[in-house]
Amino acid sequence: MALQVITELVNMFRTMWLLIIFAPVIITSPIALIWDVKRSEWMEMLRKTLESAGPAFIKWGQWAATRHDIFPPDFCSELEHLHCSAPAHTFWHTRKAIQGAFGVPIFELFESIDTQPVASGSIGQIHKAVLSAKGAAITGFKPGTTVAVKVRHPGVGNAVVRDFGTMMYVARLASKLPALRNLRLEDTLKQFAAPLTEQVDMSREAANLARFNHNFRKSRCVTFPVPLYPLVSADVLVESFEEGQHITNYINSTNNPYNNSLPGHICAVVVTTMVLEGWSNKLDPTHSVLAQVQEMFAGENVSWGQRITGLVQQAMLEEETHAALR
Repeated sequence: MALQVITELVNMFRTMWLLIIFAPVIITSPIALIWDVKRSEWMEMLRKTLESAGPAFIKWGQWAATRHDIFPPDFCSELEHLHCSAPAHTFWHTRKAIQGAFGVPIFELFESIDTQPVASGSIGQIHKAVLSAKGAAITGFKPGTTVAVKVRHPGVGNAVVRDFGTMMYVARLASKLPALRNLRLEDTLKQFAAPLTEQVDMSREAANLARFNHNFRKSRCVTFPVPLYPLVSADVLVESFEEGQHITNYINSTNNPYNNSLPGHICAVVVTTMVLEGWSNKLDPTHSVLAQVQEMFAGENVSWGQRITGLVQQAMLEEETHAALR
């Protein structure tokens, strides 16, 4: 009982603090968004406020930056900085985390490692490094191989739990209002919290990368970083260094042959199809999602509701079959 009271008090103070730091953003939003007064400065203030609020809020900002269908271009452009320019921790912590995770001094594993991170996100940051002879012997890779060392930010696990605890506290209060009761805010946050909680564990990310590499082993167009086992732990992940560009560069490119506009209801059906089919078939590249989409467009006398209902039922049936065979 005492622990519950303490938790409620912590959540209450956390909520008050969040209201204080978000107050300038909320109060000035009509001036910036309606009257276009210092709009770019407001966008920057929003980004910095999200950075101050913690990893869960940064994660929301990262998601919002990809939703060009919902938010204006300048909004998405500013929040894109959260993908790789979130607050970074010191190299002292990086050195300590690597040695603590693998029990080996950092310069025995790597010939060199950049003290400045290549990028920093909501969960951790990435340092570019070169494998030493000892690191190569441990992992089976060649000495001198360029790798990415991803290190979790200090205290991020507790911060995620704290942030979602605060969000759940606000959701419980909001759900008591008749107008918001039907929104099922708590259920929605629980669904959002689960995948973010998993992302805090670097070893889970390594397992997912291994699975992606296996599922797309026949594809020549898609590559993923390869985790360098056994240099994998909950706090640190060493993986192959892959060059790439942000997806926004491709979306905004004038030479993108696939950057076409489609009616909203068609996009919704196509995206839902890809998600459900990819999930039910475990992202197997041998399964043709496009063929499934084409089947949905066949038969003009069949309503959209019937098509999507049939797809959902089929996907659920396939998942039940897969589960029974495991």
